[in-house]
Amino acid sequence: MRPSIIRVAIVSLMICLWGIAGCHKDALGPEPNEIIGIWYTTKIEFVSREGLGTVEVSKSGWKGTLTLNADRTGELLIEPQGIDSWRWSGQWEIDGDLFRIAGQGADIKLRQGTLELSGFDGVYDFNNDSEPDRAKFNLALVK
Repeated sequence: MRPSIIRVAIVSLMICLWGIAGCHKDALGPEPNEIIGIWYTTKIEFVSREGLGTVEVSKSGWKGTLTLNADRTGELLIEPQGIDSWRWSGQWEIDGDLFRIAGQGADIKLRQGTLELSGFDGVYDFNNDSEPDRAKFNLALVK
């Protein structure tokens, strides 16, 4: 009777480990060497954190460039239409499916040549009352 209990325990452990490994694998982002280079935005959007909607500002002329160097330095430059550009410069890293640059973080995915960064903290005036509203800021980029 004892050997069958051990077999059940081993099979159970293998199933648990397989499940953990499978979930962990799904949560991994791209390897750093897959994203080194210069990326150009195809989509820049702000999603209100207060339910005020989503605005795709790239449709109104906003542009962006993400430069990721092999030495793990980089720069994210956003050029809004009609106002001053802003940039984050500094060290970058990937931790699982989280990308960080200059202290800012976002979820990262690389799909069919498109780099997706979603969830940066930002602000945007969704209701045109001259007061910035809290938002999440998302990018899609290509080389």
